[in-house]
Amino acid sequence: MKRKVLFLGGLFVVLLAVFLALRSAEKKRLSEESIHDFFWADSNLIDSIAIKYGSWSYLYLENGRWQMVIDSALAYPASILEVSNVIRTTNEMVLTDLISVNPAKREKFNVDTIKGTVIQFFGGGEVLSDFILGRIGQDFSHTYVRRQGSDSVFLAGGRFAGMYSKAPPQWMDRQVFDFEPRELVQLRWKYPDQETRLVRTEEGRYLVSRDPDFTPVPGDSAESAYKFNYISTLTFSAFLPSGREGEASFDDVILSLTAIDSAGTSQELVFAEDTTTATRIFAIRPGQPRPVGIFFRSSYDRLTARYETMLAPDTDGT
Repeated sequence: MKRKVLFLGGLFVVLLAVFLALRSAEKKRLSEESIHDFFWADSNLIDSIAIKYGSWSYLYLENGRWQMVIDSALAYPASILEVSNVIRTTNEMVLTDLISVNPAKREKFNVDTIKGTVIQFFGGGEVLSDFILGRIGQDFSHTYVRRQGSDSVFLAGGRFAGMYSKAPPQWMDRQVFDFEPRELVQLRWKYPDQETRLVRTEEGRYLVSRDPDFTPVPGDSAESAYKFNYISTLTFSAFLPSGREGEASFDDVILSLTAIDSAGTSQELVFAEDTTTATRIFAIRPGQPRPVGIFFRSSYDRLTARYETMLAPDTDGT
């Protein structure tokens, strides 16, 4: 029995050594693969990006601003931060190990065009970079990658799935207002039964008023500052998928929120109930070509304001 155990143990060691030797030989044989050409693309040359994660997402640069294509017909502002992160993360990826050169193993590592996430950068009508991102490695700190047209599958340091794995609407710009936060000076909440206005003075004081005469009285400093900070960087929670805009009816507006900057420029956001669920509120920017935005109820509740709740302590708002 002891001899059998020793024999099996020795056989395991031999097989392990052979496996490691073959793997090492494969790495050595293909170590000349150009890492730089694998996915590096000059950010100054990139003018369009195509990413396939389930379905294709198309982004293009127009007049210095990134746009997101929806249904090959409509274009909406894309998130500059998301696009910048994709380009930066791609150029900072580092290959660590060559795993396979066998085309039959592409599916195993999800680096085929069916299961993998395809990333393509274009510039001046030419392909600058074209590769496929596969599944996360067994150590959860690497990701399998393969360049289009190559059989070589590598491990790249990092977990990149969350960076590229987004449905088309998730590439869109969720920022609601275009103001610089410090330039915002007035907020107006118009409900069916009341309008409340909040003004931030040059001295940093807050004045609140209501219809019909809008006589200003001191506002609660902490609550007023919170409203300005929250709304100045307000973002949509999500968007209604293209083709489903009809689910949102704005015949009965529950709130119209207007933000005004120091130059007198105003931007409006209109809200309506989602009659299918109590957890969501619909919103649109009138006159802007973008899909219907969605706010979760908790986010909506934080941006609302009524005159009575905005008064400074001990202020007579009658």
